[in-house]
Amino acid sequence: MLRALGRLAVVCLLLASLFVLSSTSAVAAESERPTISDVTAKAYEREATVEAQIDPQGSETSYEIWLECQSAHEPFWPCEPIEDSQRVEGHIGASFDAQSVSDHLTGLQPGSHYWLAIVATNSAGTTESRGNILIVSVVPPGACPNGCGGTGEQYGSEVPKSYIGLSNEESAKALREYEAKHQLQVAKEQEEQQAREAAIKTAEAAALKQREEEEAERAKTGGVMLADPNLEMKRGDRPLVKLECLGYATCRGRLRLAIKAITASNGNAKRTRTATIGSASFSIPGDTFKTVKLDMNAVGRALLGAARGQLHARLIINELPSSPDSTQTAAVRVVQQSRR
Repeated sequence: MLRALGRLAVVCLLLASLFVLSSTSAVAAESERPTISDVTAKAYEREATVEAQIDPQGSETSYEIWLECQSAHEPFWPCEPIEDSQRVEGHIGASFDAQSVSDHLTGLQPGSHYWLAIVATNSAGTTESRGNILIVSVVPPGACPNGCGGTGEQYGSEVPKSYIGLSNEESAKALREYEAKHQLQVAKEQEEQQAREAAIKTAEAAALKQREEEEAERAKTGGVMLADPNLEMKRGDRPLVKLECLGYATCRGRLRLAIKAITASNGNAKRTRTATIGSASFSIPGDTFKTVKLDMNAVGRALLGAARGQLHARLIINELPSSPDSTQTAAVRVVQQSRR
């Protein structure tokens, strides 16, 4: 009887062990890969905060969150790579409740596009959430004095919002739409820049033409003029006449130094005539000064001596070619330097 009871106990123990093993296997077989849901992100000028819900499905689960450059997936939209130190790795204990996870990334480049990646792994396998687009808005200077919230609403439709939780196909469509809009904006800016450059060139050409016309008019209407009414001379030398040629054409002509001389006197009536006491020729390049030596005759030297080295006279300038406007007369003083 005792032997029978012993054998029955052993059988019961074996059956219990088999039941426990089968229950454990059933639980393991029912274990599933983790799920990822409620993915959200907020983009700032150079930062982004990513949040998600991960259900470990009853098993210990590890996860990673990171961003990838959009240029790694498309040839356009280059961006600065995110450093590996920005990648977040975490662990969730065995549970059947969804757990909140998050990541705060810095060092993003405004105007760049990034792919959002979340990977969760447990004993049953790995689940990935990829292909979502994060567009980091370009913030106008001074637009956010108290900080920007990342919604883009205060900038209107010109600033892209973040596309989060889209499928790969929807993400690609959104990116193509934004790229088309961006290209139109770039083309418009280039057109405006070309118009500004054309306007600047037109203004420069008009200014250059005006200067050329002014220079041509100056060269046409220019002429010689007396630069100093004092004609200095050293003893035994000739008076020096300082002339300036206006315009860009060469000035040519003759100089004549004259005084009024009394030729006859009849009571109170006096008759005078203009007597030449010196002369010279000149040729002066345009827009320059030149000193011309005047040849003084014996009469002029005698008058200068009688006037004690200071003789008032008239200088007559005859420019070539001769015309009614090519002759001018100026009052001058011939000054002889005294010996020291």
